[in-house]
Amino acid sequence: MNARTLTIAVAFLLAGASTLMGQTPSLFGKCSFWQDQRPADAGAMPEFLKAYRVGFAHAFVFGTLGDLPPREPEADPQWARLQSRYNEGLIEALQRPAFLVDAFDQKCGDYRNRRVELGDIGLLILLEVGGVPSQGIERALEILRAGGEGAIAALLPFQ
Repeated sequence: MNARTLTIAVAFLLAGASTLMGQTPSLFGKCSFWQDQRPADAGAMPEFLKAYRVGFAHAFVFGTLGDLPPREPEADPQWARLQSRYNEGLIEALQRPAFLVDAFDQKCGDYRNRRVELGDIGLLILLEVGGVPSQGIERALEILRAGGEGAIAALLPFQ
């Protein structure tokens, strides 16, 4: 066995025993993971953890996690309004993406949302900031909590 193979094997063994940030029992990409990254005392949050959370928000803004499903807006005026509100929320997030950290904290702080994907939460945050009424956002969250499809379609009547 050469040294390189041994080094890789040891790295994999130690990775499972690591207590580093991000090594949580929660699945990455869920609200529960987001909450696990937040210490109980937010005032005592280490700088690297703040940077991690703000970096996540910045990455979200640049389109790695959230976007509306493709659809022709000309065919449906409600969809066109929803797309417009998404664009307004995205512009706001591009101007000051750090507000997303507080918005993720608020939405993921609700225990009912722990199994909801962060991408879905982020999309709803952008839509809410863009002007979708809170009743529509709550209806979409109810659908997502139940694990169902159609959360975005549930927002259309609120346009």
